[in-house]
Amino acid sequence: MSAHCNLRSLHKAQATRNISLADIAEESDGDDIENQQKAGKLTQKTKTINIDGKDIQFELVRNLTTKPERSRKDRKEIQFRHTNVDPKIKTSFGIKFQRYLMSFSGITLISIYVVVFIITNLIFAGLWFIQEEKCCQDPDMTFAQIFDFSIQTSTTIGYGSYSPHGFFSNWLVVALSVISFIMNTMFAGLLFFRFVTPQANIEVSDVMTMSNFMGTPCIEIRVGNMDGSDNSLIDVKATLHVLTMRKYEEEFEEELKSVGNTEEMALHHSTNFAFDHVWNLRHFVNESSPLYGLRLDEFPGTAIHRFHLSVTATHTLTNGNVSKQAYYEVQDLMIGHRFEDQTSFDVPTRTFSFDYSKMNRTKPAYVWYPSKSNYKSRRDLATSIYRK
Repeated sequence: MSAHCNLRSLHKAQATRNISLADIAEESDGDDIENQQKAGKLTQKTKTINIDGKDIQFELVRNLTTKPERSRKDRKEIQFRHTNVDPKIKTSFGIKFQRYLMSFSGITLISIYVVVFIITNLIFAGLWFIQEEKCCQDPDMTFAQIFDFSIQTSTTIGYGSYSPHGFFSNWLVVALSVISFIMNTMFAGLLFFRFVTPQANIEVSDVMTMSNFMGTPCIEIRVGNMDGSDNSLIDVKATLHVLTMRKYEEEFEEELKSVGNTEEMALHHSTNFAFDHVWNLRHFVNESSPLYGLRLDEFPGTAIHRFHLSVTATHTLTNGNVSKQAYYEVQDLMIGHRFEDQTSFDVPTRTFSFDYSKMNRTKPAYVWYPSKSNYKSRRDLATSIYRK
């Protein structure tokens, strides 16, 4: 079998069709299950399902995992560094500097411009001041007067109260004019770019949850437009992928090799015509899911590297595109939890309110989850499935 196989293929021993977990699970969510337990109507907490030719036992669990000690936002992001790049195709310093400046906000750019403008004029005023006849053939000129002349020159105001004399003074005027022109043009372009670039304040939950939704295990992620109706977004699209990194061995080779793979996790609703609220993205862990029948603490679930969420939308004011990406590790998936409700509706004003202090709050909830020891030897399975 090829090493480039997905998570589901690691379960397959025969090409048999599986039974949907939703077909045998109670058509209810975690709260309904708890109510049935209290009423004595629910007695069975385990199910056995044939998945790709293997009998997998599921059990009702809740609060199986907890929040990680370090939140996703507090962890250092993975960096990618490329070395020994051909100098002919390597990105120049000028392009890197341009990207660096484009990363600043408009207010920061204005502040940088003011500082650079003042420093530049102070330097040129100093060059004039050290001359015997200063800039304008007047030895009695103070530094403040020369600085005033420099400001008038760099801003092309030219009141006419001062005029340069001598080769060196005139050369400095030309140099200052050219530098000021380049500086003004560059910062004007950067400010224009910042003002026309669409902006959106999209927030994603710090964790994912996994609980029963309509009787089926469901992974949820919260996404919110924190500006609400003040900055509406339209034509919203969301995608969720699982990235895996696994070891395999080639025939007649002792060294283990690594292979990466990306699989899409289909969302129940991946598009939205408008986005000025909080959106719960749901992935059902059913027969079409790459996570179906997997425990995340056993192979092949342990091959999962991280989950990648991408949200794109159209900005209504500029008609430009905005996006938000987020990475989640396995420790960020809270199994046996669901998000607390953060929405309220005021009837007289017809206003929905979203409490972002509850964006990451969860509560225990039941979920059908594979039992331990579904396989006697995960290591043997891993070796056989990746050996060509």
